[in-house]
Amino acid sequence: MSRALPATLLLAPSLTLAGCAPQVGSAEPEAKAAAADIEDPAEYYLAAICPANDANDANWAALQEGDLEEVTRTAADARAASEDAADLLRDSPVVWPADVIDDLPIVADSFAGDVEPYDEMSRASSIEEAAAVQFPDITEAIEASKRVRGVLGLPEDTAKGC
Repeated sequence: MSRALPATLLLAPSLTLAGCAPQVGSAEPEAKAAAADIEDPAEYYLAAICPANDANDANWAALQEGDLEEVTRTAADARAASEDAADLLRDSPVVWPADVIDDLPIVADSFAGDVEPYDEMSRASSIEEAAAVQFPDITEAIEASKRVRGVLGLPEDTAKGC
């Protein structure tokens, strides 16, 4: 999982930057279609989480640049991608290794927990309002994701894995 904010914004948005602008087209059909025929657990995991990680990164970059229009647009995208990641991990047709079964719901719940904050951010009327959005603590999800990646033979660094 690639969702860590610098300490300056951890005071406000806990991490999962929520959207608060017009609900730009959902990544759902694209992400779900990409994962639909994947049987390999590692490939499926990446297909499920990488769009959300990428959307989070884009939102973070827009927030750092102070571009409200881009922040709200990318927050809406991140909301949709986070929802998709949670759904894909929860309703997976993949046969997962037994060692990841307990961790997958933790990762899925973390993405689901990001939906509301990103939605709020997508409707922000100022950069300050967007930066003040609170995200759930993802410490447990980060550790769970590391364990899943280890079992699946994926790099711990999500930038390399996605």
